Amino acid sequence: AAVAQVWDITTPPPKIAVQKSNVSLLLFCLSAISPTKMEQTVQNVIATLKKKRANQNQNGTLLFRDYGRYDEAQLKLGNKRNRRISENYYVKNDGTHCYYFS
Repeated sequence: AAVAQVWDITTPPPKIAVQKSNVSLLLFCLSAISPTKMEQTVQNVIATLKKKRANQNQNGTLLFRDYGRYDEAQLKLGNKRNRRISENYYVKNDGTHCYYFS
């Protein structure tokens, strides 16, 4: 049975979610997180994945899709003044932040 869990992935996962997932899917989530919090965020999500046991062939799987370096959106932001926060990290017109992965 599929189960959805909502939580702020920059914080540790709820205890009920630890080592429960076969698959976690992050769609355009990581790009909205500050690069300083990204490593801990990924570790938080990994903590929800099932770990390999003696009778299992594999661990849980983390899938993600996000913005890539030199996306058209990044190139447009790069042409605007005061939009770049740091390398590959920008503030968009609506005030949200966006990181472009390389």
